[in-house]
Amino acid sequence: MGNNPKDYIVVKDVELAHKLKKENPECILIGERDGFELPGFDYCNSPTELNNKDFSGKTVVQTTTLGTKGIVGALEHTDKVITGSFVNTQAIINYIKKGNLSIVYLFCTDGRDNDNEDLMFAKYIKGYFENKVLDIRTIKQDLTKHEFGINYLVNPRTKYSKTDFSLALQLNKFNFILKAHKNSDELIHLKKIT
Repeated sequence: MGNNPKDYIVVKDVELAHKLKKENPECILIGERDGFELPGFDYCNSPTELNNKDFSGKTVVQTTTLGTKGIVGALEHTDKVITGSFVNTQAIINYIKKGNLSIVYLFCTDGRDNDNEDLMFAKYIKGYFENKVLDIRTIKQDLTKHEFGINYLVNPRTKYSKTDFSLALQLNKFNFILKAHKNSDELIHLKKIT
């Protein structure tokens, strides 16, 4: 959302993304499956590839192996869903504090491995509110040895993998959150909130 699209839609399946592109050829398709680019899509889900792209006035439609499916699934249980990662940690903390929320659920979309990036992010947020803040440098170092890091650094899946690893772990790069909501069109839109 740092690319300033006029609308950001997340979908859980590739077919719906293609359908939306057919209905609106001007929209930008971003997506991946298991880290690999999808046929017919404009971009993979690579922060390196998307860095400095300007999508002003465009609608972005995104689907990912785990993240967008997680958003769709979470909205089946609550209408208050925000996305998050290390790049907008402080914005998430501020949102939780401002909302004076007594209960917050942190859903990790990738629960396959212990202490992967998603779980470490959840632990980081939890640690903040328990006054046990984790050291981001230690997290980064641990993740370089984890299967997550190995897939990016040692056995890179794409030409962007090594840079993507660093970009995904930049703390507080963005000062906004993305709040998901189901629109009247029955699609899930992300709204940028600073």
